[in-house]
Amino acid sequence: MLVLASVYKSKLYPLLPSDTWLTKTNLAALFKRTIAVISDVAQNSPILRMDLEILKNVQRQQGLE
Repeated sequence: MLVLASVYKSKLYPLLPSDTWLTKTNLAALFKRTIAVISDVAQNSPILRMDLEILKNVQRQQGLE
């Protein structure tokens, strides 16, 4: 997720094929689904809770809510 968000915001993005699936809509949906899945199991692990917070922060910083 972090790599995809980084590529989307980087100078590398224009080098992707014009029909790339890495669009803001798809990236936002992927963040939403990933956060939902991790939220379901985060109570089981402090590491997963930290991962969840990192993803939420990146989502917010990238404007993908």
